[in-house]
Amino acid sequence: HHVPIMGEGKNGVGKLESKSKHNERWTTAFHRMIPDGSNSAPMAVSILLAVMVLRCAIGAFPYSGEGTPPMFGDYEAQRHWMEVTVNLPVTEWYTHSPPMNDMEYWGIDYPPLSAYFSWICGYFMNWIEPDSVALLTSHGFESAKSRAAMRFTVLMTDVLMWIPSAGLFSFVWFRIQSANKLHATKDSYALFFTLLSVPSLILIDHGHFQYNSMSLGLIVCALALLLSARFVLASVVFILSLAFKQMSLYYALPIGTYVLAHALRQRTPKQAISFLIKIVAISALTLFIVWMPWIVHSKEKTIQVIRRIFPLHRGIFEDKVGNVWCSLSLVFKIHQRMRKEELLPICAITTLLGCVPFCFAILRNPKPIVLLQASAGCSLSFYLFSYHVHEKQVLLPLAAFVLLAPTYPILSHWMVMISGFSMYPLLRKEHLSLPYFCLHIMYLTLVSTVPTRQERLHSQRMPLLFQSSLIGCLLVHCASAFGPKLDRLPDLYTYFFTVYSCANFLLLYFLIYRAIKETSAS
Repeated sequence: HHVPIMGEGKNGVGKLESKSKHNERWTTAFHRMIPDGSNSAPMAVSILLAVMVLRCAIGAFPYSGEGTPPMFGDYEAQRHWMEVTVNLPVTEWYTHSPPMNDMEYWGIDYPPLSAYFSWICGYFMNWIEPDSVALLTSHGFESAKSRAAMRFTVLMTDVLMWIPSAGLFSFVWFRIQSANKLHATKDSYALFFTLLSVPSLILIDHGHFQYNSMSLGLIVCALALLLSARFVLASVVFILSLAFKQMSLYYALPIGTYVLAHALRQRTPKQAISFLIKIVAISALTLFIVWMPWIVHSKEKTIQVIRRIFPLHRGIFEDKVGNVWCSLSLVFKIHQRMRKEELLPICAITTLLGCVPFCFAILRNPKPIVLLQASAGCSLSFYLFSYHVHEKQVLLPLAAFVLLAPTYPILSHWMVMISGFSMYPLLRKEHLSLPYFCLHIMYLTLVSTVPTRQERLHSQRMPLLFQSSLIGCLLVHCASAFGPKLDRLPDLYTYFFTVYSCANFLLLYFLIYRAIKETSAS
Protein backbone atom coordinates (compact mmCIF):
# COMPACT_ATOMS: atom_id res chain seq x y z
CA HIS A 1 0.00 0.00 0.00
CA HIS A 2 2.01 3.01 -1.17
CA VAL A 3 1.32 6.41 0.40
CA PRO A 4 3.32 9.59 -0.38
CA ILE A 5 6.28 10.21 1.91
CA MET A 6 4.68 13.36 3.30
CA GLY A 7 0.96 13.82 3.59
CA GLU A 8 -1.72 15.16 5.83
CA GLY A 9 -3.34 13.15 8.60
CA LYS A 10 -6.84 13.17 9.89
CA ASN A 11 -6.24 15.93 12.46
CA GLY A 12 -3.93 18.09 10.39
CA VAL A 13 -0.89 16.05 11.37
CA GLY A 14 1.59 15.32 8.58
CA LYS A 15 3.05 11.85 7.99
CA LEU A 16 6.63 11.38 6.93
CA GLU A 17 6.66 7.79 5.86
CA SER A 18 4.33 5.25 4.35
CA LYS A 19 1.93 3.58 6.76
CA SER A 20 0.53 0.13 6.42
CA LYS A 21 -3.20 -0.48 6.46
CA HIS A 22 -2.92 -2.46 9.66
CA ASN A 23 -0.82 0.07 11.63
CA GLU A 24 -1.83 3.72 11.48
CA ARG A 25 -0.39 4.56 14.90
CA TRP A 26 3.04 5.59 16.08
CA THR A 27 4.72 2.54 17.60
CA THR A 28 7.87 2.11 19.68
CA ALA A 29 9.29 -0.50 22.01
CA PHE A 30 7.95 1.64 24.86
CA HIS A 31 4.41 0.95 23.62
CA ARG A 32 5.02 -2.76 24.06
CA MET A 33 6.54 -2.33 27.51
CA ILE A 34 3.53 -0.42 28.87
CA PRO A 35 0.58 -2.78 29.50
CA ASP A 36 -2.99 -1.74 28.80
CA GLY A 37 -5.31 -0.41 31.48
CA SER A 38 -4.52 0.55 35.06
CA ASN A 39 -1.53 -1.80 35.27
CA SER A 40 0.65 0.64 33.33
CA ALA A 41 1.95 2.61 36.35
CA PRO A 42 4.38 -0.02 37.79
CA MET A 43 6.08 -0.57 34.43
CA ALA A 44 6.24 3.18 33.80
CA VAL A 45 7.94 3.71 37.17
CA SER A 46 10.37 0.89 36.40
CA ILE A 47 11.34 2.46 33.05
CA LEU A 48 11.74 5.86 34.74
CA LEU A 49 14.06 4.36 37.35
CA ALA A 50 16.07 2.65 34.60
CA VAL A 51 16.45 5.99 32.82
CA MET A 52 17.72 7.59 36.04
CA VAL A 53 20.18 4.74 36.67
CA LEU A 54 21.45 5.21 33.12
CA ARG A 55 22.18 8.87 33.87
CA CYS A 56 24.08 7.90 37.01
CA ALA A 57 26.12 5.39 34.99
CA ILE A 58 27.10 8.08 32.47
CA GLY A 59 28.22 10.24 35.41
CA ALA A 60 30.91 7.65 36.19
CA PHE A 61 32.72 8.61 32.97
CA PRO A 62 35.11 11.59 32.76
CA TYR A 63 33.76 15.13 32.67
CA SER A 64 34.88 18.06 30.54
CA GLY A 65 38.47 19.07 31.32
CA GLU A 66 39.03 16.49 34.04
CA GLY A 67 42.64 16.65 35.17
CA THR A 68 43.68 19.12 32.43
CA PRO A 69 44.96 22.40 33.94
CA PRO A 70 45.15 25.35 33.71
CA MET A 71 41.65 26.04 32.29
CA PHE A 72 40.15 22.56 32.67
CA GLY A 73 36.67 22.61 31.00
CA ASP A 74 32.93 23.17 31.38
CA TYR A 75 32.84 21.30 34.69
CA GLU A 76 35.30 23.82 36.10
CA ALA A 77 33.29 26.67 34.57
CA GLN A 78 30.14 25.58 36.40
CA ARG A 79 32.05 25.01 39.64
CA HIS A 80 33.72 28.43 39.35
CA TRP A 81 30.34 30.15 38.88
CA MET A 82 29.23 28.56 42.12
CA GLU A 83 32.41 29.86 43.77
CA VAL A 84 31.83 33.41 42.50
CA THR A 85 28.10 33.60 43.31
CA VAL A 86 28.51 32.22 46.84
CA ASN A 87 31.37 34.53 47.78
CA LEU A 88 30.65 37.84 46.01
CA PRO A 89 27.73 40.32 46.11
CA VAL A 90 25.16 39.77 43.37
CA THR A 91 26.03 42.99 41.54
CA GLU A 92 29.67 41.88 41.25
CA TRP A 93 28.98 38.53 39.58
CA TYR A 94 29.47 39.94 36.07
CA THR A 95 32.12 42.54 36.92
CA HIS A 96 35.76 42.02 35.94
CA SER A 97 37.58 42.60 39.22
CA PRO A 98 40.72 40.42 39.42
CA PRO A 99 41.82 38.54 41.38
CA MET A 100 38.43 38.14 43.11
CA ASN A 101 36.50 37.75 39.85
CA ASP A 102 38.74 37.40 36.83
CA MET A 103 36.45 37.27 33.80
CA GLU A 104 39.26 35.74 31.75
CA TYR A 105 38.97 32.63 33.95
CA TRP A 106 35.52 31.25 33.20
CA GLY A 107 33.63 34.46 33.87
CA ILE A 108 29.84 34.02 34.05
CA ASP A 109 28.43 34.42 30.54
CA TYR A 110 24.86 33.18 31.03
CA PRO A 111 21.88 35.37 32.08
CA PRO A 112 20.99 36.11 35.72
CA LEU A 113 18.64 33.17 36.32
CA SER A 114 21.50 30.83 35.50
CA ALA A 115 23.68 32.75 37.96
CA TYR A 116 20.99 32.40 40.66
CA PHE A 117 20.92 28.68 39.94
CA SER A 118 24.73 28.54 40.38
CA TRP A 119 24.29 30.40 43.68
CA ILE A 120 21.83 27.77 44.95
CA CYS A 121 24.10 24.93 43.81
CA GLY A 122 27.05 26.76 45.36
CA TYR A 123 25.44 26.73 48.78
CA PHE A 124 24.77 23.03 48.38
CA MET A 125 28.42 22.44 47.43
CA ASN A 126 29.58 24.60 50.35
CA TRP A 127 27.55 22.38 52.67
CA ILE A 128 28.95 19.18 51.14
CA GLU A 129 32.58 20.28 50.76
CA PRO A 130 33.44 23.93 51.56
CA ASP A 131 36.86 23.74 49.91
CA SER A 132 35.21 23.10 46.54
CA VAL A 133 33.82 26.65 46.37
CA ALA A 134 36.40 28.57 48.42
CA LEU A 135 37.18 31.90 46.74
CA LEU A 136 40.40 31.77 44.64
CA THR A 137 41.84 28.67 46.33
CA SER A 138 39.31 26.30 44.76
CA HIS A 139 40.34 26.86 41.12
CA GLY A 140 40.57 23.46 39.47
CA PHE A 141 39.32 21.71 42.62
CA GLU A 142 38.73 18.01 42.05
CA SER A 143 37.73 15.34 44.55
CA ALA A 144 35.54 12.26 44.54
CA LYS A 145 33.13 13.86 47.00
CA SER A 146 32.71 17.13 45.10
CA ARG A 147 32.42 15.25 41.82
CA ALA A 148 29.55 13.14 43.18
CA ALA A 149 27.83 16.26 44.56
CA MET A 150 28.20 18.13 41.26
CA ARG A 151 26.80 15.15 39.34
CA PHE A 152 23.92 15.05 41.82
CA THR A 153 22.98 18.68 41.02
CA VAL A 154 22.61 17.76 37.33
CA LEU A 155 20.49 14.75 38.23
CA MET A 156 18.24 16.94 40.38
CA THR A 157 17.87 19.38 37.47
CA ASP A 158 16.46 16.52 35.42
CA VAL A 159 14.16 15.46 38.26
CA LEU A 160 12.86 18.96 38.98
CA MET A 161 12.63 20.37 35.44
CA TRP A 162 13.28 18.11 32.44
CA ILE A 163 11.25 15.08 33.58
CA PRO A 164 8.14 17.08 34.68
CA SER A 165 8.26 19.18 31.48
CA ALA A 166 8.59 16.10 29.27
CA GLY A 167 5.69 14.49 31.10
CA LEU A 168 3.53 17.61 30.82
CA PHE A 169 4.15 17.99 27.09
CA SER A 170 3.52 14.30 26.39
CA PHE A 171 0.20 14.42 28.26
CA VAL A 172 -0.93 17.67 26.62
CA TRP A 173 0.07 16.64 23.10
CA PHE A 174 -1.87 13.40 23.04
CA ARG A 175 -4.79 14.89 24.91
CA ILE A 176 -5.36 17.27 21.98
CA GLN A 177 -4.34 14.83 19.23
CA SER A 178 -5.91 11.49 20.15
CA ALA A 179 -9.59 10.63 20.52
CA ASN A 180 -8.79 7.16 21.88
CA LYS A 181 -8.04 7.36 25.62
CA LEU A 182 -6.16 4.04 25.74
CA HIS A 183 -3.99 4.97 22.77
CA ALA A 184 -3.40 8.45 24.21
CA THR A 185 -2.15 7.01 27.50
CA LYS A 186 0.30 4.61 25.87
CA ASP A 187 1.43 7.21 23.32
CA SER A 188 2.00 9.74 26.13
CA TYR A 189 4.19 7.28 28.00
CA ALA A 190 6.10 6.46 24.80
CA LEU A 191 6.82 10.12 23.98
CA PHE A 192 7.73 10.80 27.61
CA PHE A 193 10.34 8.03 27.68
CA THR A 194 11.56 8.96 24.20
CA LEU A 195 12.28 12.48 25.48
CA LEU A 196 14.09 11.06 28.51
CA SER A 197 16.23 8.77 26.35
CA VAL A 198 17.76 11.34 23.96
CA PRO A 199 21.47 10.37 23.89
CA SER A 200 23.00 13.80 23.20
CA LEU A 201 21.28 15.49 26.14
CA ILE A 202 22.32 12.70 28.51
CA LEU A 203 25.92 12.74 27.25
CA ILE A 204 26.33 16.52 27.43
CA ASP A 205 24.65 17.06 30.80
CA HIS A 206 25.69 13.93 32.67
CA GLY A 207 28.95 13.18 30.85
CA HIS A 208 30.47 16.42 29.54
CA PHE A 209 28.77 18.38 32.36
CA GLN A 210 26.24 21.15 31.81
CA TYR A 211 22.70 22.05 32.85
CA ASN A 212 20.95 22.10 29.46
CA SER A 213 17.96 20.19 30.84
CA MET A 214 16.96 23.30 32.80
CA SER A 215 16.60 25.68 29.84
CA LEU A 216 15.27 22.96 27.52
CA GLY A 217 12.80 21.89 30.18
CA LEU A 218 11.51 25.46 30.46
CA ILE A 219 11.13 25.65 26.66
CA VAL A 220 9.24 22.35 26.46
CA CYS A 221 7.04 23.44 29.37
CA ALA A 222 6.30 26.74 27.59
CA LEU A 223 5.32 24.87 24.42
CA ALA A 224 3.02 22.57 26.41
CA LEU A 225 1.34 25.58 28.03
CA LEU A 226 0.88 27.24 24.63
CA LEU A 227 -0.79 24.09 23.30
CA SER A 228 -3.09 24.25 26.33
CA ALA A 229 -3.93 27.89 25.45
CA ARG A 230 -2.38 29.14 28.72
CA PHE A 231 -0.66 32.05 27.00
CA VAL A 232 0.18 34.19 30.03
CA LEU A 233 1.79 31.36 31.98
CA ALA A 234 3.57 30.16 28.83
CA SER A 235 5.03 33.64 28.36
CA VAL A 236 6.35 33.69 31.92
CA VAL A 237 7.95 30.26 31.54
CA PHE A 238 9.55 31.14 28.19
CA ILE A 239 10.96 34.39 29.60
CA LEU A 240 12.46 32.32 32.42
CA SER A 241 14.11 30.06 29.85
CA LEU A 242 15.59 33.15 28.17
CA ALA A 243 16.74 34.37 31.58
CA PHE A 244 18.48 31.04 32.14
CA LYS A 245 20.20 30.71 28.75
CA GLN A 246 20.23 33.31 26.03
CA MET A 247 20.23 30.52 23.42
CA SER A 248 16.52 30.05 24.12
CA LEU A 249 16.18 32.89 21.59
CA TYR A 250 16.22 30.05 19.05
CA TYR A 251 12.52 29.60 19.94
CA ALA A 252 11.56 33.26 20.32
CA LEU A 253 10.29 33.77 16.76
CA PRO A 254 7.96 30.75 16.52
CA ILE A 255 6.60 31.26 20.05
CA GLY A 256 6.15 35.01 19.55
CA THR A 257 4.48 34.47 16.18
CA TYR A 258 2.14 31.83 17.63
CA VAL A 259 1.03 34.26 20.35
CA LEU A 260 0.56 37.01 17.74
CA ALA A 261 -1.47 34.69 15.50
CA HIS A 262 -3.86 33.94 18.35
CA ALA A 263 -4.10 37.63 19.20
CA LEU A 264 -5.10 38.37 15.60
CA ARG A 265 -7.86 35.77 15.90
CA GLN A 266 -9.54 37.46 18.85
CA ARG A 267 -13.15 38.50 18.21
CA THR A 268 -12.51 42.25 18.20
CA PRO A 269 -9.46 44.53 17.72
CA LYS A 270 -9.91 45.70 21.31
CA GLN A 271 -9.64 42.12 22.60
CA ALA A 272 -6.56 41.54 20.42
CA ILE A 273 -4.79 44.62 21.76
CA SER A 274 -5.74 43.75 25.33
CA PHE A 275 -4.43 40.21 24.84
CA LEU A 276 -1.07 41.45 23.50
CA ILE A 277 -0.69 44.12 26.20
CA LYS A 278 -1.27 41.49 28.88
CA ILE A 279 1.36 39.16 27.36
CA VAL A 280 3.93 41.95 26.89
CA ALA A 281 3.35 43.34 30.39
CA ILE A 282 3.73 40.00 32.19
CA SER A 283 6.82 39.16 30.10
CA ALA A 284 8.43 42.52 30.86
CA LEU A 285 7.60 42.20 34.56
CA THR A 286 9.14 38.71 34.71
CA LEU A 287 12.29 39.94 32.98
CA PHE A 288 12.50 42.96 35.30
CA ILE A 289 12.22 40.82 38.44
CA VAL A 290 15.03 38.52 37.28
CA TRP A 291 17.29 41.43 36.30
CA MET A 292 16.26 43.72 39.18
CA PRO A 293 19.55 43.73 41.20
CA TRP A 294 21.50 45.12 38.22
CA ILE A 295 18.77 47.42 36.86
CA VAL A 296 18.22 49.01 40.27
CA HIS A 297 21.95 49.34 40.98
CA SER A 298 23.02 51.20 37.83
CA LYS A 299 22.86 51.35 34.05
CA GLU A 300 26.56 50.40 33.86
CA LYS A 301 26.03 47.16 35.78
CA THR A 302 23.13 46.22 33.49
CA ILE A 303 25.23 46.86 30.38
CA GLN A 304 28.03 44.72 31.85
CA VAL A 305 25.65 41.76 32.11
CA ILE A 306 24.37 42.26 28.55
CA ARG A 307 27.92 42.36 27.20
CA ARG A 308 28.80 39.16 29.03
CA ILE A 309 25.82 37.16 27.75
CA PHE A 310 26.17 38.43 24.17
CA PRO A 311 29.93 38.08 23.56
CA LEU A 312 30.16 39.59 20.09
CA HIS A 313 33.96 39.68 20.34
CA ARG A 314 34.24 35.88 20.42
CA GLY A 315 33.68 35.27 16.72
CA ILE A 316 31.20 33.66 14.38
CA PHE A 317 31.61 30.08 15.65
CA GLU A 318 33.45 28.19 18.36
CA ASP A 319 35.50 25.02 17.79
CA LYS A 320 34.37 22.75 14.94
CA VAL A 321 30.60 23.15 14.78
CA GLY A 322 28.41 21.52 12.12
CA ASN A 323 26.87 24.73 10.79
CA VAL A 324 27.19 26.63 7.51
CA TRP A 325 29.85 29.12 8.57
CA CYS A 326 32.27 26.57 10.00
CA SER A 327 31.85 24.28 6.97
CA LEU A 328 32.28 27.24 4.62
CA SER A 329 35.52 28.21 6.35
CA LEU A 330 37.19 25.19 4.71
CA VAL A 331 37.15 26.99 1.36
CA PHE A 332 36.59 30.61 2.41
CA LYS A 333 37.90 31.85 5.76
CA ILE A 334 34.96 34.15 6.32
CA HIS A 335 35.89 34.76 9.97
CA GLN A 336 39.37 35.92 8.94
CA ARG A 337 38.52 37.90 5.79
CA MET A 338 35.61 39.85 7.25
CA ARG A 339 35.34 41.99 10.36
CA LYS A 340 32.90 41.08 13.12
CA GLU A 341 30.90 44.21 12.37
CA GLU A 342 30.34 42.89 8.83
CA LEU A 343 29.61 39.32 9.90
CA LEU A 344 26.87 40.23 12.40
CA PRO A 345 24.35 41.59 9.84
CA ILE A 346 25.10 38.70 7.45
CA CYS A 347 24.36 36.17 10.19
CA ALA A 348 21.25 38.05 11.30
CA ILE A 349 19.82 38.31 7.78
CA THR A 350 20.47 34.68 6.80
CA THR A 351 19.05 33.44 10.13
CA LEU A 352 15.90 35.53 9.78
CA LEU A 353 15.44 34.49 6.15
CA GLY A 354 15.60 30.87 7.31
CA CYS A 355 12.88 31.57 9.90
CA VAL A 356 10.49 33.66 7.79
CA PRO A 357 8.69 30.79 6.00
CA PHE A 358 7.98 29.06 9.30
CA CYS A 359 6.67 32.22 10.95
CA PHE A 360 4.37 32.93 7.99
CA ALA A 361 3.09 29.36 8.22
CA ILE A 362 2.11 29.96 11.86
CA LEU A 363 0.34 33.21 10.99
CA ARG A 364 -1.64 31.44 8.26
CA ASN A 365 -2.46 28.35 10.28
CA PRO A 366 -1.66 28.46 14.04
CA LYS A 367 -2.27 24.77 14.75
CA PRO A 368 -0.30 22.83 17.38
CA ILE A 369 1.58 20.75 14.80
CA VAL A 370 2.55 23.92 12.90
CA LEU A 371 4.00 25.42 16.10
CA LEU A 372 6.19 22.35 16.59
CA GLN A 373 7.27 22.27 12.93
CA ALA A 374 8.12 25.97 13.06
CA SER A 375 10.04 25.53 16.32
CA ALA A 376 12.13 22.80 14.67
CA GLY A 377 12.73 24.86 11.52
CA CYS A 378 13.52 28.17 13.23
CA SER A 379 15.82 26.65 15.86
CA LEU A 380 17.68 24.75 13.14
CA SER A 381 18.01 27.97 11.12
CA PHE A 382 19.55 29.67 14.17
CA TYR A 383 22.00 26.80 14.60
CA LEU A 384 22.99 26.83 10.92
CA PHE A 385 23.31 30.56 10.32
CA SER A 386 23.47 32.62 13.53
CA TYR A 387 26.47 34.31 15.14
CA HIS A 388 28.71 32.63 17.72
CA VAL A 389 27.45 29.05 17.64
CA HIS A 390 29.17 26.19 19.44
CA GLU A 391 28.60 22.49 18.90
CA LYS A 392 26.45 21.90 22.00
CA GLN A 393 23.80 24.35 20.80
CA VAL A 394 22.52 21.62 18.49
CA LEU A 395 20.56 20.44 21.53
CA LEU A 396 18.07 23.27 20.92
CA PRO A 397 16.79 22.17 17.48
CA LEU A 398 17.19 18.55 18.59
CA ALA A 399 14.59 19.05 21.35
CA ALA A 400 12.04 20.37 18.86
CA PHE A 401 12.59 17.46 16.47
CA VAL A 402 12.17 14.90 19.25
CA LEU A 403 8.84 16.50 20.17
CA LEU A 404 7.79 15.65 16.61
CA ALA A 405 8.65 11.95 17.01
CA PRO A 406 5.03 10.71 17.04
CA THR A 407 4.26 12.60 13.82
CA TYR A 408 7.58 12.42 11.96
CA PRO A 409 9.47 9.48 13.50
CA ILE A 410 12.12 9.21 10.78
CA LEU A 411 12.90 12.95 10.79
CA SER A 412 13.13 12.78 14.56
CA HIS A 413 15.43 9.74 14.61
CA TRP A 414 17.56 11.28 11.89
CA MET A 415 18.04 14.47 13.92
CA VAL A 416 18.90 12.44 17.03
CA MET A 417 21.59 10.48 15.15
CA ILE A 418 23.14 13.48 13.39
CA SER A 419 23.12 15.69 16.48
CA GLY A 420 25.13 13.15 18.43
CA PHE A 421 27.35 12.50 15.41
CA SER A 422 28.13 16.24 15.06
CA MET A 423 29.40 16.35 18.66
CA TYR A 424 31.43 13.15 18.47
CA PRO A 425 34.85 14.91 18.16
CA LEU A 426 34.09 16.71 21.45
CA LEU A 427 32.83 13.54 23.16
CA ARG A 428 35.81 11.51 21.94
CA LYS A 429 38.22 14.09 23.32
CA GLU A 430 36.53 13.69 26.71
CA HIS A 431 36.69 9.85 26.60
CA LEU A 432 32.94 9.45 26.09
CA SER A 433 33.12 7.32 22.93
CA LEU A 434 31.82 4.16 24.62
CA PRO A 435 28.67 5.75 26.09
CA TYR A 436 28.16 7.64 22.80
CA PHE A 437 27.86 4.42 20.80
CA CYS A 438 25.94 2.55 23.48
CA LEU A 439 23.32 5.27 24.00
CA HIS A 440 22.68 5.80 20.29
CA ILE A 441 22.29 2.07 19.64
CA MET A 442 20.00 1.81 22.68
CA TYR A 443 17.89 4.76 21.50
CA LEU A 444 17.48 3.37 18.01
CA THR A 445 16.53 0.01 19.49
CA LEU A 446 13.95 1.34 21.95
CA VAL A 447 12.38 3.88 19.65
CA SER A 448 12.65 2.11 16.32
CA THR A 449 12.86 -1.69 16.40
CA VAL A 450 9.29 -2.80 17.10
CA PRO A 451 8.30 -4.91 14.02
CA THR A 452 6.25 -2.23 12.27
CA ARG A 453 8.89 0.41 12.92
CA GLN A 454 11.66 -2.03 12.14
CA GLU A 455 10.23 -2.54 8.67
CA ARG A 456 10.46 1.18 8.02
CA LEU A 457 13.93 1.48 9.48
CA HIS A 458 15.61 -1.58 8.02
CA SER A 459 13.68 -2.41 4.85
CA GLN A 460 13.31 -0.78 1.45
CA ARG A 461 10.37 1.23 2.76
CA MET A 462 12.71 3.32 4.88
CA PRO A 463 13.41 6.66 3.15
CA LEU A 464 16.58 6.25 1.17
CA LEU A 465 18.04 9.51 2.45
CA PHE A 466 17.91 8.40 6.07
CA GLN A 467 19.44 5.04 5.21
CA SER A 468 22.23 6.75 3.26
CA SER A 469 22.83 9.15 6.13
CA LEU A 470 23.33 6.35 8.65
CA ILE A 471 25.73 4.57 6.29
CA GLY A 472 27.62 7.83 5.79
CA CYS A 473 27.94 8.30 9.56
CA LEU A 474 29.37 4.81 9.87
CA LEU A 475 31.88 5.46 7.07
CA VAL A 476 33.07 8.72 8.66
CA HIS A 477 33.47 6.95 12.01
CA CYS A 478 35.52 4.20 10.33
CA ALA A 479 37.71 6.73 8.52
CA SER A 480 38.31 8.60 11.77
CA ALA A 481 39.15 5.41 13.69
CA PHE A 482 41.23 3.56 11.10
CA GLY A 483 42.36 6.18 8.59
CA PRO A 484 45.96 7.43 8.43
CA LYS A 485 46.81 10.38 10.67
CA LEU A 486 48.26 13.28 8.66
CA ASP A 487 50.51 15.66 10.61
CA ARG A 488 49.94 18.55 8.18
CA LEU A 489 46.14 18.06 8.35
CA PRO A 490 45.46 17.38 12.05
CA ASP A 491 41.80 18.45 11.82
CA LEU A 492 40.97 16.52 8.66
CA TYR A 493 38.69 13.92 10.25
CA THR A 494 37.09 16.48 12.54
CA TYR A 495 36.09 18.44 9.45
CA PHE A 496 34.61 15.24 8.00
CA PHE A 497 32.22 15.24 10.96
CA THR A 498 31.58 18.97 10.64
CA VAL A 499 30.82 19.11 6.92
CA TYR A 500 28.85 15.86 6.83
CA SER A 501 26.76 17.01 9.81
CA CYS A 502 26.11 20.39 8.17
CA ALA A 503 24.94 18.71 4.95
CA ASN A 504 22.50 16.56 6.93
CA PHE A 505 21.23 19.52 8.95
CA LEU A 506 20.56 21.46 5.73
CA LEU A 507 18.66 18.50 4.33
CA LEU A 508 16.65 18.19 7.55
CA TYR A 509 15.88 21.92 7.33
CA PHE A 510 14.42 21.54 3.84
CA LEU A 511 12.47 18.42 4.84
CA ILE A 512 10.83 20.15 7.79
CA TYR A 513 10.14 23.15 5.54
CA ARG A 514 8.43 20.81 3.09
CA ALA A 515 6.42 19.31 5.93
CA ILE A 516 5.15 22.65 7.23
CA LYS A 517 4.37 23.80 3.72
CA GLU A 518 2.16 20.77 3.15
CA THR A 519 0.51 21.11 6.55
CA SER A 520 -0.23 24.81 5.99
CA ALA A 521 -1.67 24.14 2.54
CA SER A 522 -4.24 21.70 3.88
